[in-house]
Amino acid sequence: MSDTARCAPAPAWRRWAWRLLVAAVVMALAALLAVLAVLPRLAERVIARALQRRGLEGVAVAVQGLSWDRAVLGPIHLRDDAGAARVDAVVLRFSPRRLWRGQLDEVVVSGLHLVLRQRAAGWAVDGLEALAPLRAPSDAPDGAGRPAGGPGAMAPALRLRSSQVEVVAGPGSLRIPIEASLALPASGEALAQGRLWVAGTTLDWTAAVDPATGSGRARANVAPGALTAWLLEAAKVGIEIPSGVTDPWRLGKASAEVSLRLQAWSPAQIEGQVLLEPLEARHGALAVRLYDLRLGLRAGAGLADLAVTLSGMAQPTGLPQVTTEPLPFQGSWDGTRAELSLSDLRGRAAGVALRGRAHVSARGLDDPATAALRGEIRLDEVVLPGTAALQGDLTLEGTPQDLRLDGALAPIGTAPEGALRLLVVDAALRTTPDVAARLLLSASLDPAALAAAVGAPGALTGEALTVELSTSLSRPASGAWQAQTRVEVAADALAAAVGATGVLTGEALTMELSTSLSRPPSGAWQAQTRVEVTANALAWAGADGLRLQGQAGFQAEVGVAPEGIEAAGAARLPGLAGEIAGVAFSADAVTAVLDHADWRGPVALSGRVLPAWPALRDGLLVRGHLHAAGVALRAPGAVSAEGIAMDLPWSWSRGGGLTPPPGSAAGSLRGGAFAVQSVRGEGFAGEVFLEGERLRLSGEVRAAAPAVTVAVEPILEWTHGLTLTARFSVPAFPVASADTWYHLPDLPADLRLAGRLSAEGTVLYDGRTLRLPCRLRLTEGSVDWPEQSLLVHGLAADLEWRDLVALQTAPFQEVTFASAKVHDIPIDGGRILAQLDGPQALILERCELNWCKGRVHTQALRIDPSAPELDLVLFADSVDMISALSLIKGFKGTGHGLLFGKLPLAYRNGRLSYSRGYLYSVPGQSGRLALESAGLLTAALPPNHPNWPELRRAEQALEDFRLDVFRLDFTGRQTGEPGARILLVGEGTAEKVPVRLNLNVNGPIEEAITMGLRLGGL
Repeated sequence: MSDTARCAPAPAWRRWAWRLLVAAVVMALAALLAVLAVLPRLAERVIARALQRRGLEGVAVAVQGLSWDRAVLGPIHLRDDAGAARVDAVVLRFSPRRLWRGQLDEVVVSGLHLVLRQRAAGWAVDGLEALAPLRAPSDAPDGAGRPAGGPGAMAPALRLRSSQVEVVAGPGSLRIPIEASLALPASGEALAQGRLWVAGTTLDWTAAVDPATGSGRARANVAPGALTAWLLEAAKVGIEIPSGVTDPWRLGKASAEVSLRLQAWSPAQIEGQVLLEPLEARHGALAVRLYDLRLGLRAGAGLADLAVTLSGMAQPTGLPQVTTEPLPFQGSWDGTRAELSLSDLRGRAAGVALRGRAHVSARGLDDPATAALRGEIRLDEVVLPGTAALQGDLTLEGTPQDLRLDGALAPIGTAPEGALRLLVVDAALRTTPDVAARLLLSASLDPAALAAAVGAPGALTGEALTVELSTSLSRPASGAWQAQTRVEVAADALAAAVGATGVLTGEALTMELSTSLSRPPSGAWQAQTRVEVTANALAWAGADGLRLQGQAGFQAEVGVAPEGIEAAGAARLPGLAGEIAGVAFSADAVTAVLDHADWRGPVALSGRVLPAWPALRDGLLVRGHLHAAGVALRAPGAVSAEGIAMDLPWSWSRGGGLTPPPGSAAGSLRGGAFAVQSVRGEGFAGEVFLEGERLRLSGEVRAAAPAVTVAVEPILEWTHGLTLTARFSVPAFPVASADTWYHLPDLPADLRLAGRLSAEGTVLYDGRTLRLPCRLRLTEGSVDWPEQSLLVHGLAADLEWRDLVALQTAPFQEVTFASAKVHDIPIDGGRILAQLDGPQALILERCELNWCKGRVHTQALRIDPSAPELDLVLFADSVDMISALSLIKGFKGTGHGLLFGKLPLAYRNGRLSYSRGYLYSVPGQSGRLALESAGLLTAALPPNHPNWPELRRAEQALEDFRLDVFRLDFTGRQTGEPGARILLVGEGTAEKVPVRLNLNVNGPIEEAITMGLRLGGL
């Protein structure tokens, strides 16, 4: 065949047949694609009409795709008035044959989001009410003609992926991721398992349940997780936890395992175990650690016969001076009965060691009104330092409304030497209709062993102490808490040595404490407390020499409120007497009153907030009074005072110290009769001023002398120990030996003194010694002593005393007088310079007397006034000769002449003597002498005596005599010798008769010398 024949065109019908076939295939494919594209939309409409027929208006289902073996639905929304639930995608796997029978091969749900919300009526799932019509009975008949894939289709396997449940309570919410799977066989048990996550912790669960009978089992296992994180997550949905739980609590981790048995779809039995490891509660340094804490749970159908078991170890730490061993405990509760056992209790606190065990049980808890409680506490050993060990049993018995505790502790062994010889406990608690509790403790204590047991710095001595403590606590149904406590200590001659400070002794002690605790409906807790210690005989012997005895009592009231603390009280010391550093004092009554103490600062009586003590201390303001009445003093130096009364208002703060309270500038001080050595007074009165850390007085002292008032201003300081500075001023006032307001000891009865006296000075006390520097001024002084023929006028002195108490003056203290007469011998004034350096050291620096128209003085010497023995020389200068001759008995005459000389004197054993001395006329100077005493030389001789004519011529020459030499020699009281001799050498001016005359003299010279020395105080 040729090529032309081969290329001939095909018949037309074949071409059109092929074209139609291709077009049919394309159209069939297009139709198939159109059906596949339109089928999901048609399915959505079919599903929507089916949901509408069933009344599921709030359910919306979208179809993403359909095939011969699967359908992809989503998203699916359920909406009701509260909210919505959402499923992102549901994959249905099936085969046409199984689907025609109403069965699915598998259902996979992805992105399920449910919201569990807290509502007024309780918890409910948002959007779930949209399915409410499904709970109504369906009119559609069951049968094989049910549309494939309809609502009744079942699947043997169901899986839930990437889903979560959101729990919402108020503004907070908690999201819980969840995954699960479910296998539904044609018959037998359905198996389910799942996992959810809370705060990073997994919870796995499994279940096997027969759908036909509702019987099966379930188990949940919680992996170890942080309790703190769980509680913080729980707080998001309104579950309250303690504020600041992450600070005082260290919760550690917890794990749990729970199993559940179902019967007819109801719980038939529940068992569970919870392990906490560790759990620690802390407040500041105090902590309680719980470890190996296991909780066991068991319950029957419907949680009936629920039983709980508890076991673990506990150990508190951080308590000052307290150490404990780990404490094992076990407990149980079954609804009607509860038990708790502490099997091994060991610890030590403040030197007290304890070992024992305890068991507490409660029965009949289904009716709390009649529940019976019983507890047994066995103390195998209680050890106090240095004392015998104790042992005993305590029993707790009663009901929650009426509970009683009693028992006794006694030493182990038969010959105890411990502080506690016996302790009896009797306590009771009643809660209906009012709350009331009481506690009675009776103990017998050995004082010395008690001091050693508590580690006291001193020692207690005395008979055995019998101590009784009774406490009652009550609260009426509509009132505040009330507490009453009474402590009684009866002892004979109890003595307490307080370290090296001193010893306190007493006989008995009674203390009462009452407390009221209340909380207004709209306020915080408030407390009122009253403490009273009954006055009882006490005595104190201090190491510093302080001795006190008398009675002491105390009472105080304290109020505590959230804004601060207020207190008031008083301490009373009736019949107080004491002594220190030689000063004895007593008082009828001393009362220290605390009018008001105010701490401003935050205070809490509940919770974990304690008072801010530094802030309270800094804000403390105290106001009070110090009252003293009937105070009497006796001090060295013949100082005494009585009838002293004082009222001193005061206030104290940390910043301002001790000051007068606002509105009160000063207190008052009054006193009765007083005496300072020989000076007596009627009383004193003044004001008392508080100035920081010192006490200043300003007042007047009324002396017994008329119109004598002394201004005083004492200052008492205690910054560095107790010191006293008292300035005083006494204006000039008349004094006389006849006055009765002062007393000068050992004065002769006929001695009369007078003058005007003034003084000023300061009393200084440094806590150890008393000093009195002052200045005394005497004017217009006079002395009249008839028995000794002594008369002095114009006495004056200005004495500067360095210390009047120690009798010390400054040097060169001057005493002057205008005139004096000693045995009719005139002295025309003089002065004495002296210094007193203690009661046994008088330094006579100079003594000058204007005597016989000349001057007599002494040299310096030291004298012991308490036992005077002296040797001194009187020096005479420019003494008038005629005045000196007038000392001779019977001398009468005139003339002129000047003498000088000296006279040694001695004083021994109360007797005055003089040794050889002289008075001489000035050499080379003559004098004149005219005697008027006729018979001076011849009076003792008869005229016929051989010497009579010569003596008579001498007498006549002495009637007008030129004196060349005058010599008066004091020979002293030698045996057989006169007291003095006189030598006269010269001649008569009338007849020029030379005369040399020697005379022996006795009498007034010696008397004058003795009186002169007495006048000078020797």
